[in-house]
Amino acid sequence: MSALLAVGNNPHQPIIGQVEAAWAVDFVTSDIERVLKRFSTGEVGQGDQKKESDVRKAIDDYFTMDVGKRLSHKAPKAVVAHPHVIPFAYIRSRTRGLSSFKQDRLGAGRALQDILGDMVAGGVLQELPAAQVRSTFGINTQLFTVGEGW
Repeated sequence: MSALLAVGNNPHQPIIGQVEAAWAVDFVTSDIERVLKRFSTGEVGQGDQKKESDVRKAIDDYFTMDVGKRLSHKAPKAVVAHPHVIPFAYIRSRTRGLSSFKQDRLGAGRALQDILGDMVAGGVLQELPAAQVRSTFGINTQLFTVGEGW
């Protein structure tokens, strides 16, 4: 990298100096850190870590939406005003087209149910009890909220 920079600075007599070397080291270091961060957050890869990362991103996006945007994602009207209650239908619509779910050998629906079950078991998410959903919201659908492990 430093040689390329030196050639760019002086194509007839390229000289690698301290400035070019330091720039190259910084450039490569930041590039490696960026790639490592993508792997550690699950942005790249496959399997359950990637699926969980995709679900977390969808939920984080849901938390930043206003009521109108939530309604456009077909979130039940009874739920949209509750900022930390996430409907299953929203998570399903956000994840079913993602490769981590589409390419799962069991199918996107089963993959989503499995990862949500794992996240609930791990305390990352909590599923609201069906009786509470019916009495509080008057609907019959799965609703989630974040757990202590979020």
